[in-house]
Amino acid sequence: MRWPFRSRRLAAAAAFLALAALLPAAGQVPRANPAPDVQCRAMEPYVADANRAMPRAVDATTEDVEIRLDCVSGTITYVKRLLVAPATLPEDWVRFRQAQHTASFCSPDGASIRYGLVGIDEYRGPDGAPFATLTTTPADCAAVEAGTPLLTPAELDAYLARRVEEIGPTLPAGIDEVTTLMAVFHGAAALVYFYQLGFSVPEAQRPTFEATAGDMRAQLCADPGVRLVLFSGGTVTYRYSDNANAPVFSVAVTAADCAAAP
Repeated sequence: MRWPFRSRRLAAAAAFLALAALLPAAGQVPRANPAPDVQCRAMEPYVADANRAMPRAVDATTEDVEIRLDCVSGTITYVKRLLVAPATLPEDWVRFRQAQHTASFCSPDGASIRYGLVGIDEYRGPDGAPFATLTTTPADCAAVEAGTPLLTPAELDAYLARRVEEIGPTLPAGIDEVTTLMAVFHGAAALVYFYQLGFSVPEAQRPTFEATAGDMRAQLCADPGVRLVLFSGGTVTYRYSDNANAPVFSVAVTAADCAAAP
């Protein structure tokens, strides 16, 4: 049986993990080995379609202005414009956005993993002045997979605490017609989401839900926000109860679950 809440639930949960921060790159942008031409060229229709839709909102502080694909140098560059004055951003905005950038380009569908490209984000202020440049290379992805953390323990703790502070006041929050996010908890390098289903789940049916754990882990491992937490040494856990508060099933995800994710 296919449960209708699952895909929307995962998308919403992953959205809660979105970051807001960056680190200016110094010096020359590193070059990747040029991506295989056929793979790089396969991205050209996507880039052309995306550029026709520009500018495109990314979040409350940023919009995409242009995408540049260079199959000779093996780079894909996203030109972004800040919608707020740089001085109003948190001090760690650049640092965290760089970590998010690497998590995204090193996710299974990320351009650095899938196409061997160097991913570049060029940030400009509202007036067009250069603000920050972020880069992620295939070598960065290999380092992350080998265990180099995206965030330090202190940074991870601060990030998780901030997420709980931001999400808490919005709860309970309906995710779809049958799922409600009731609470979120931050522990030592751990983030736990508590969901409640809008129906009763007899004990005999709970194994059916538990059987979805593997599929859930695969989907969560593909999400850059989740990978940011996991590849910084954290864990993300999703706990589900029914409408009588009886536990239904729980899924915990770690970096080990995602290291070999396709």
